[in-house]
Amino acid sequence: MESANAALKLTQHELVETEKQREAHQVRVRIARDIHDDIGSGLTKITLLSDITRKKQTDSSVSDALGKVMEYSKGVSTSLSEIVWAIHPGNDNVGSLVNYMKSTANQLLENSDIKYVFDFPSAGANVEVHPEIKRNIYLVMKEALHNILKYSEAKNVFIKFFIDNNHFNLEISDDGKGFEMNTEDHRFGNGLLNMQQRMSQHGNICEIQTSSGNGCRIIAHGNLTI
Repeated sequence: MESANAALKLTQHELVETEKQREAHQVRVRIARDIHDDIGSGLTKITLLSDITRKKQTDSSVSDALGKVMEYSKGVSTSLSEIVWAIHPGNDNVGSLVNYMKSTANQLLENSDIKYVFDFPSAGANVEVHPEIKRNIYLVMKEALHNILKYSEAKNVFIKFFIDNNHFNLEISDDGKGFEMNTEDHRFGNGLLNMQQRMSQHGNICEIQTSSGNGCRIIAHGNLTI
């Protein structure tokens, strides 16, 4: 009798947890849809109206101001697209993460003078990734590429991402001028700290290997799930 009651309680607990997960899934889908449909469409209208009005302006100062409004609106739209991607549960897998990382890296680097090489996994697309870890992996890569474009003076960048069972490893390396980690005035400071904090949130690790004149290598690794 006791074993039967214990089994019944376990089954009830599992049903409750399953229902909670189903409800959370539906909430995430609804939030992603609302952000895309309502806020996203509003920002698109702001961008279009600003552009139309700017083209009709003869006052250069007003035209410049409207141009800035357009740029800000486009920037917010990009950020919202990232949030929608991160929130939607249909993207909580390695395949979606890899595709989004590739797309963003291409957009950031394609109009620069930097040559870049990707090494991403061709298998394991259906492996699950916790949504927060997924977003943090993506943002570490994005922050690293922003730093490279702004400060490194690199000619080549290599981005490697692979998975092994439930573990991931991300490596971004460049042949730029590098910097000394033990100085306080290098311009990477806050960005590097953000990367390390993002990884440490769930017990993962971000390492920085660099020195003056020897480029920079950022390695993030840890578990795909919590």
